Amino acid sequence: MFDRLISYFARQNPQSLAVTTLAGHLTYAEFDANIDRMAAALEELNPPRPGLVAVVIADQHIHWLLLVALARLGVTTCSYLAMQRAQMEPLLKPDFIITDQTEQAGDEMRPRIWRATPEWLGEVGKRPATPRPRVKIDRNSLARISTSSGTTGVPKKFGLSWAAVETRILQVAAIANSTHPAELRIQSLIGPEHLAYPGVGFTVWGLGGTMIFGPNDPVSVANTLTRLKPTVINMAPIQLKVLLDALPEGFLPLRDLSLTVSGSHTPRAVRELARMRLTNNLVLFYGTSEGGTIACRPDNSVQGDDADVGWVFPWTEVEIVDDNHDPLPYGSLGRVRARGTGFIDGYIDDDEANATYFHDGWFYPGDVGSLTVDGHLRVEGRVDEVMNFGGAKFMPHVIEGAVMACAGVRDAGLFTMPDGSGFAAPWIAIVRGENLREDDIAKALMIPGLPPVHVVWTDKVPRTPTGKVHRGQLQAAAKGLAKA
Repeated sequence: MFDRLISYFARQNPQSLAVTTLAGHLTYAEFDANIDRMAAALEELNPPRPGLVAVVIADQHIHWLLLVALARLGVTTCSYLAMQRAQMEPLLKPDFIITDQTEQAGDEMRPRIWRATPEWLGEVGKRPATPRPRVKIDRNSLARISTSSGTTGVPKKFGLSWAAVETRILQVAAIANSTHPAELRIQSLIGPEHLAYPGVGFTVWGLGGTMIFGPNDPVSVANTLTRLKPTVINMAPIQLKVLLDALPEGFLPLRDLSLTVSGSHTPRAVRELARMRLTNNLVLFYGTSEGGTIACRPDNSVQGDDADVGWVFPWTEVEIVDDNHDPLPYGSLGRVRARGTGFIDGYIDDDEANATYFHDGWFYPGDVGSLTVDGHLRVEGRVDEVMNFGGAKFMPHVIEGAVMACAGVRDAGLFTMPDGSGFAAPWIAIVRGENLREDDIAKALMIPGLPPVHVVWTDKVPRTPTGKVHRGQLQAAAKGLAKA
């Protein structure tokens, strides 16, 4: 359905750029023709309808092309990374898999597989581009099956209808019109396999903008900024930190660049460094896979409230409630709940999760926050991440932010381990960079009420694709870490 947005601009502005890569460009006319070629090739593979097709492709350009072509055929899709196979295949249960992975032992026990080899892709690209007739689609039928795990690491699956996906695209388009430059050239470091639906791409193409498919790792992005010239980069907070650390010495800030950051709290030190080294245009987003984008704010002042995630969008209703689900007055701290167009009403085959996260038409994302009278939402942290040490309660991102502000710290993740008496004690895993001084970390951890923190060194802090710390994995690995 929404692939028609691309066809529309292919007719209106055929020479405008739809795709940019390090290898070259594609106009809207060329991109639309490629979609038709791919749709015809996929039709020959007889994708299941109804059924579920999984796209497991590392190359974002090819991944998106397949998703758009499958949408043109009216096929329901899901996406995941090859490394997630053992967890995602039993959960999602796809009927057909399109992958760039070579043949593996045990494939005969898996669903039907098609390998998108370079030879096959090359052959598809040489086909004549024949415009396809529009497929009749029930707007209320499933367009996408996706997953959400928050900080638990246990995925929960849910579905989005074609109508819901279309609604989310229009909502993101409204945000883009108000927060980003007129010339949209977006590079996303959060791939389509990590999103409820790759709305960023469809939104950009729906606005006649350009999607940039370059390197996905922040270090390489830092070295290609002046070649690919994005006007917007979409990323998680930890990706921004890595990108900033990788900027070449003497790199001059890019005035025309905007950064959109979402997924978890962005430490103040990282925001300050971004404004100094990269760009003054930083937009912070708050949202969930289950409901889409809920609020955002331009980070115009680093002196502002760090918990403030901005004004709630007009299509979303947010309330702060107590443990009995009763609304609290403005300014009161409590559980965040939200509802509105584009929200799902429950997970698939997961009654326990539905009882936890959905109640009386509201979705509870698991966050603690408050609302101001003028409609600003403040998010302090996760309900299940509040750490209680002898009666003193802390949000882990506050402590992590203090440590991340220290020179030479590449990443940090707070978690708890039982002490000798069985009570929870604070531990923090730190990725060491250059010029790190342990005295600075000790000073940063001198927070009133916080007991002594055990510091351990690690090569990597495990995180979700959207940047949230996997605290359970840190706890499980703690015995193998060298205690500082």
